[in-house]
Amino acid sequence: MSQRYNSNITKYIIIIPLVSLVLLSISIISIVVYNQNKHIQEDTSNTRDIYIKNQKEFIKDKVNQAIALIEYKNNLKDETPERIKELLVNRLSAFRYGKKGYIYIVDGAGKLVVHRNTKLIDSDAFSIQDPTGKYYMKDGYEVAKNSGEGFFEYISVTNKDKNWNEQKKLTFVKYYPQYDWAISAGIYTIDIDEIVEYKISHTYKHYAEQNNLLIILAIIVTLIVIAITMFLANNIAIKLKQTNLTLQTKVEEQTKELRESLGFMNKLLDIMPIPIFIKDEEFRYIKCNDAFCKFMNLSKDEIINKTVFDLSPTLLAEEYYKKDLELKTTEYQQYKHVVQRTPDTELKIVEYYKTSYQHNYDFAGILGVIIDITLQEIKKNKLKETVKEKINQNIEQTKKFEEEQLKNIKFTAIGQLAAGMTHEINTPLTYIKGNFEMINYDIEDLPHSNLRTRMLDDSKKVMDGINRLSNIVESMREMSQKSKEIKEDTNIYHTLVTALTLLYNRSKQISNIKLNGEDFVIGMDKNKERYVSCIQKQRVEQTWVVIINNALDELVKIEDFEDRLIDINISCTKDQKSIVVKIKDNAGGIPKKMLNNIFEPFVSNKESSGMGVGLNVAKRIINDQKGEILAYNENGGAVFEVKLDCGRCHI
Repeated sequence: MSQRYNSNITKYIIIIPLVSLVLLSISIISIVVYNQNKHIQEDTSNTRDIYIKNQKEFIKDKVNQAIALIEYKNNLKDETPERIKELLVNRLSAFRYGKKGYIYIVDGAGKLVVHRNTKLIDSDAFSIQDPTGKYYMKDGYEVAKNSGEGFFEYISVTNKDKNWNEQKKLTFVKYYPQYDWAISAGIYTIDIDEIVEYKISHTYKHYAEQNNLLIILAIIVTLIVIAITMFLANNIAIKLKQTNLTLQTKVEEQTKELRESLGFMNKLLDIMPIPIFIKDEEFRYIKCNDAFCKFMNLSKDEIINKTVFDLSPTLLAEEYYKKDLELKTTEYQQYKHVVQRTPDTELKIVEYYKTSYQHNYDFAGILGVIIDITLQEIKKNKLKETVKEKINQNIEQTKKFEEEQLKNIKFTAIGQLAAGMTHEINTPLTYIKGNFEMINYDIEDLPHSNLRTRMLDDSKKVMDGINRLSNIVESMREMSQKSKEIKEDTNIYHTLVTALTLLYNRSKQISNIKLNGEDFVIGMDKNKERYVSCIQKQRVEQTWVVIINNALDELVKIEDFEDRLIDINISCTKDQKSIVVKIKDNAGGIPKKMLNNIFEPFVSNKESSGMGVGLNVAKRIINDQKGEILAYNENGGAVFEVKLDCGRCHI
């Protein structure tokens, strides 16, 4: 059968090219004649269009030359405007181009300003008509005035060989606003027609020569091809036989590969842990994997070639079918669905991912994947509950913060009251102190006796009390003053004494306090030691109050007073660039879970009071001074270390 098939092909290979070549020769001759006429028509049209386009550019260029001449004359400084205009009229009237081309100008009043025929100058140009009754000079002026420039046509009467002829004239006009002129130049279309006729005759001759040559070449080529075809026919038949055998072998090999590939794809599909299905254009299941069978609780034989109406309850099937229909107009679909295949199985939340596929640009079916998202949804709901809980916690913290702010407002009011009280107390206190010193002088002048001795001892005790009261009032006055935002040269030792004096009423009942190894007492010299830094004095004092108060809060938990201690040390670094203040206590140290974030807001281990904002404020104050604050544990207690720049402010 294969040999008979190849023999028939050989006959066709010989006969078909011979017939085709004869038909080809006839077709070539017909096409040549047809193309000759077609090209002549196209060339005629193209020649006229090209020439008209060139002539338009030509006359447009002549008008622009005339305008350039006008611009040049206008720049003559030695001539009056009237003289310049007169020179322009004379020069432009003599302007010529081609055999009979000239410039003519019409002004806004309708007067002919420039013309080849000088007798027509100053005549009413707007009243001049062509044989059709068209006021062409008026129309040309309006084109220039309205559009700035443009082309228009009219019929001109010419005298050729003493015969008056009517000819169509193509004119370009451009407006010159300085003189209100419409400057025009034109060309007779009869000149274009003469050139076109010459081109057409030349084209006919050119194509006739080409066509004759092509016909001869077509006949020669046909004969050559016939000879070559006869020669190659036998070789082609042999090669076709070989090709047929090769193709059969390749088809068998590719069929085998296709079967193997299909088997591999089936295995790959079945090994996928997520349900996958494929439907045809009628929404029948044509392919699915083992995971989908498990999801449907059916075998493949029960699923393949079935629709959702065969496998699901009617209401659910209608819903699935409606979703499938949407994929005829959309390429992709994603939606969630709650499923329960049998009453005994648990509810599952699944997400469908479906896309349509095409064959020859037509809808051919659906490819779908099902993802079980039950656990994700449970986690999402738990996350929502957690977020809600956190929000409630934040609301509670905000309420506490507002309470703390209210306390701060009260403290501010107390500070203002304290400032007034210190002022009111300080005046009589100064009076008492001064008078008591005078009384003391009088006692010293008394004769020596036991009474004088007792009076001096009593007066010393009274003076100590007055001095302590004076120191407390002075510390209250310093702390209650309005905070200065500017930095100033400040003795850090002085700020520590001020803070300790203010806290003395509480600290004396809770713990011993040492300052550079010396027990703190009211009335200590605030400038006994000097460590000068450029800071905001009262804000730094506020920092010491916060840190010491926190230490007192922890020390109060120790039962024996003698076992409680706050040790404050102040020193300079070896390079004299920094002042280091260390405030230590022996209250057990900072809990490890708080150590890394102790300066964050709302971090506190106080059960009954405190918002956890004090140390955060302290850190911001030290940062504003370009300093550094650290917290760590050492020898069973907490250490707060503050570093500040050493030196005076630079003015």
